[in-house]
Amino acid sequence: MALCDHSLRFGNDRQHGGFFYAGYPGRRADDTRKEWWVQAEALVSMLEMYRLTNSPRYYAAFRRTLDFIEVHQVAREGGWWSTRTAAGAPQGTQRSSMWQGAYHSGRAMIRCANLLDELARAR
Repeated sequence: MALCDHSLRFGNDRQHGGFFYAGYPGRRADDTRKEWWVQAEALVSMLEMYRLTNSPRYYAAFRRTLDFIEVHQVAREGGWWSTRTAAGAPQGTQRSSMWQGAYHSGRAMIRCANLLDELARAR
C-alpha cells in the first residue's frame, strides 16, 4: 500500500490523469512524460488497491488514468503511443511493439476486466 500511496502523492497527474514517468523518492516527479507501460501498470495497481481497500481515491486514480489512455495513449491504428507529454500531446511517433503491448497492455486489460467483474459480482 505504501508504494501505491507514494505513487499517488508524487507521481499521479491530478490535472490530466495518468502517472508521470519518474522522479526521486519523496519528491514530485520531475520526468513528466507519460510512458505507455507506466499507464498500463498503474491501471492494474490502482484497481487492485481499490479492491483491497474499497478506498475511492484508488478508483478515482484508476478512472483518470483510463480516461487519459483512451483519449491520448491508444493509437487508433493499433497499439499504444509510446510516449505522450503530461497533457497528452504527441512526443514522437513510436508505438509500443507487439511483444511489449502483448505483455503490459494486454495483461493490464485482461487483469482489469477480471477485477471489474469481481468487483461487480461483490456488489
